[in-house]
Amino acid sequence: MRIKSLDIYRGLIMLGMVWVHLRTWWLRTEDAWFIAISRLLIDRIFGPAFIWISGISIMIWYRNASINAKELENYNARIMKKEYHFRALILLVIAVIYNLFVAIGVYDFTWIWAWFILFSLAFSMLLSYPFFRTSKLFRLIYVFVIIIINQIMVTILWPYKGQLNIYGVLFHIFYHPLFLYPILISYAFYLLGTVFGDLLFELFQIEDIAKRRLALRNKFLIPSCIICPVLFTLGAIFIGEFFWIDYPFAWVPFSISLIVFVMLIFLIFEVYGYFDTKKSYKFSYYFSYYSLTVYLGHNILFFLFFRQLNIFYFFIAYTTTVVLMGLALRVIYRRWRSKFSIKVQMGKVAIFLACQLEHIDVVALKKELQSSKE
Repeated sequence: MRIKSLDIYRGLIMLGMVWVHLRTWWLRTEDAWFIAISRLLIDRIFGPAFIWISGISIMIWYRNASINAKELENYNARIMKKEYHFRALILLVIAVIYNLFVAIGVYDFTWIWAWFILFSLAFSMLLSYPFFRTSKLFRLIYVFVIIIINQIMVTILWPYKGQLNIYGVLFHIFYHPLFLYPILISYAFYLLGTVFGDLLFELFQIEDIAKRRLALRNKFLIPSCIICPVLFTLGAIFIGEFFWIDYPFAWVPFSISLIVFVMLIFLIFEVYGYFDTKKSYKFSYYFSYYSLTVYLGHNILFFLFFRQLNIFYFFIAYTTTVVLMGLALRVIYRRWRSKFSIKVQMGKVAIFLACQLEHIDVVALKKELQSSKE
């Protein structure tokens, strides 16, 4: 089940993450003020949104896989569980290699343990599976508890940053570095995504358009119109934190409210047919389909204009780069499809390893899975 509005949203998030990285790499030191301001207002949106939407996608995968586990001969709950954990472990290996390159680049091997987004996402996946069978309400309450615990922990451990004692080590484990995506908050966003993924799965199981629109209103619009303003207001109350500490509480409710609000707009457009998703989402879809490939591959652009561009030329360079990337992905999609998608290849390796452990014929299983899709 592919949800076009989800593809559009993921693609736009990837474009935003590329913008954040290229801005940091390419802008001159004289424009550090622009980096600082946009980091406060923008960076805390795209990263958490990527983790959140990953939670949505994995929950939709989990619900579809659960159906297959009941209906297919060679696929069962044990294989599904192993496949999921192999996906997480493969991602963790990729994340550690990514962190290793960063550590070598900055001549500081403490950065092997750093909460870059892939590292956070891999650990979030490993921690989340036991909660997939719990209710949506339980996960929402659990997310709230995690956010509160995180705020208490960071407040206690912050004074010990960089110290060689147990508290300093704990700070490094949970919060190195603060400006990235520390595990507890990333874990909260990921679990929150699984709740939204459950709701989306249920929504798009409804074939009758009138009933689907009614469900969208009752399960998405009305609750969001109540919750999002409350979260936004809560963030506004603590807005002063943005300007005097590195890790404010305010960005968490701000991010949640904005991420959900934008997703709702795309859902409304799709469910009510306000735009032609068949024609208008392809460019964004390529960045969505190859999201992990784009995330890893765009790092080679680090050296292209390193610290050379002013703000005006940066926007020109970014726009040109994105257009060229989109055209390249379009050609790749037409010629190679999933062969160029790291995410798809991870899934294939994961299911192969799961089948090996369960002594299942992987070829027969793939045929069954392909038949179930058709």
